[in-house]
Amino acid sequence: MPKIRLATIEDFPALLALEEACYDEARRSSKWTLRNSLRSSHQEVWVRGNPIHATLVLWRHRDALRIYNVAVHPDFEGQGIGRTLLALTEERARALGAVKVTLEAAAALKDLVRWYEHHGYRIVRTRTDYYGPSKHAVRMEKLLNAGAP
Repeated sequence: MPKIRLATIEDFPALLALEEACYDEARRSSKWTLRNSLRSSHQEVWVRGNPIHATLVLWRHRDALRIYNVAVHPDFEGQGIGRTLLALTEERARALGAVKVTLEAAAALKDLVRWYEHHGYRIVRTRTDYYGPSKHAVRMEKLLNAGAP
């Protein structure tokens, strides 16, 4: 099984390529945002594979861990990688003392929203025009049980 590790600035070109493979232009992280994520003391960027075929960007907040980005290359979809990245997120959240995990998902991607719901996330609000005009997102969260594994 490919190892999941913290990314370094040397991973930047591979992360840009992964963004292009996974997202339309409106949903991609900018070069500035991606570089900032790699350098930030409040963010964690995790990658999987060599070459990199999955990434997870987490933002640490006082009581929450936010999934800013989770991407799995289309050639690797359906292999449980997303589920593995969600498990890592919840493990990190508990280790950091967070009480919940939050994220935004494109409202139009109904299968994706249902996938998160299947993993215990619930919609808490809609964010109008989040990805651009008429491209709404849903804010989702999962409350963590501090005693759970």
